[in-house]
Amino acid sequence: MMLFLSFILGMMITVVLIPPLIKVATKWDIVDVPDARKVHLTNVPRIGGVAMLLGTLLPVALLLTNHPDIQAYIIGIMILLLFGALDDKFNIDYKWKFLGQLLATLVVIVYGNITIDKMSFLGNVVIPAYVSIPFTIFALMGVTNAINMSDGLDGLAGGLSLLSLAGIALIAYVTVNSNIALIALAVMGSILGFLRFNTYPARIFMGDTGSQFLGFTLGVMVVLLAQQEDTPISSFIPLLVLGLPIIDTMQVMLKRIRQGQSPFKPDKNHIHHQLLALGFNHYESVLIIYLIQALMVGSAYLLLYATDTLLLGYYALIVIAIIGGMFLAMYAGWQVHGSTGIDNGFVKKKVQWLQAGDHFRNLIIYITMVLLSVYMFVGMASASSIPMDTGILSMLMLVVLLVQILRKSRGEFNWSDRVVLYTLSTMIVYVVQNYAGITYAGINPLDMIFVGLLITVVLGFRYANNDQFVPTLLDVLILLLVAILALFPEVKINGINFTLSLARIVVLFYAIELILSHVKKNILYTRIVAAMLLTLIGVVAFVN
Repeated sequence: MMLFLSFILGMMITVVLIPPLIKVATKWDIVDVPDARKVHLTNVPRIGGVAMLLGTLLPVALLLTNHPDIQAYIIGIMILLLFGALDDKFNIDYKWKFLGQLLATLVVIVYGNITIDKMSFLGNVVIPAYVSIPFTIFALMGVTNAINMSDGLDGLAGGLSLLSLAGIALIAYVTVNSNIALIALAVMGSILGFLRFNTYPARIFMGDTGSQFLGFTLGVMVVLLAQQEDTPISSFIPLLVLGLPIIDTMQVMLKRIRQGQSPFKPDKNHIHHQLLALGFNHYESVLIIYLIQALMVGSAYLLLYATDTLLLGYYALIVIAIIGGMFLAMYAGWQVHGSTGIDNGFVKKKVQWLQAGDHFRNLIIYITMVLLSVYMFVGMASASSIPMDTGILSMLMLVVLLVQILRKSRGEFNWSDRVVLYTLSTMIVYVVQNYAGITYAGINPLDMIFVGLLITVVLGFRYANNDQFVPTLLDVLILLLVAILALFPEVKINGINFTLSLARIVVLFYAIELILSHVKKNILYTRIVAAMLLTLIGVVAFVN
């Protein structure tokens, strides 16, 4: 309950604070002005980090203030708030920002005793203080600046941090560290509240206050995770958890040094800039980065107890693939929206037909309808039994649906349709997770259908073109979080696989919304399919 409360409080406080802060930022001229290095074209308030920090501070201070390391973390982020606010207002020199980061880092090291004093590949050897303290300073300030430097597109730094924090929260959960999980969830809530206003086109930026706060938080959390007593976690796991910002910062700084420039000089060599130069638009660039980050965070969990050698080799392959792939694409002058390179006349015509008009979007919508229907019917057919209360609820929903069908209300879907379909989806996920068991050659067909449904929903978002359904990168980010949650079957409540159930419910809800907002001429078909499913649930429940 405390974990859930920390998440909700962080999100609600941030959402409430941002609208008045936008007015304050405009009045006090705390805005980000466009220049040659930036991609936005108008002045945007950059005070969102204040809302995020305060949104995190309250739940953490209320629930965890008796712990010295937590107290040190709170003091550290307050120091960053002061220096970050000064930078957002006056654009202070980077040396002053480093001073603020150094002070915050020293507080958590000296007062909170948060240091990197052991490495898994060194065995039981304790690293002496004269080595561990400078290395901890370097690591924490490095992560802080990595997130700060990644804040170049709307929703980018927030989304990357959100995915990393999801990994941290779940690793903390399975390693029984509720303090880290609570902080991570509080920050996740504040990020989601902020992204409500920051996804493209952004109404507010997080500013240096926000990006430094997120980077510092990620640094402290991964150090605490990796330095737990008797932890079997490899010291290389943080590299995967922190993901793309570390790789991006390394390649940018090396490039600047090779060109004889300061490693801290701003430029347009970041991965998101390179993606834009390759012809990807803003939406596509952020989506690609999200996908890479989600892959790395998911890998961190799957390889949680892997050997140091395996982790280091895997991480090296990722670095080579990303940096090498970008270099080759830039060197070859490749453009994503250029020629398809397909010479076959028949195939070329089909590709052009899909690209024209709404054909591809409609194809995705219909595939989503089929997969959703198959998932629901197969799930019900494989159920060994269904509880009586679920059967009664299905009959009530069936009555509501039959009234709609008999009234011949075919103009558009209404609120009662959504209530019925959302309730139906929740019931089916509940039944599938608790009463259904179907495998073929060791594979659960429902899992395969779910993955396909997730893919079509994401594609449907990308090609949506309807005023009633305007998906944002925040929607895509939520689906990526859902995909990560689906990897963690250990998180159970009263014996129920909570994370996997939540993941499936969210995907089904998005699939329903996608269908309802695009397929108006198939209203009767949708209602009939829903009626058949509700009838099947009721019959199985009453017969058994």
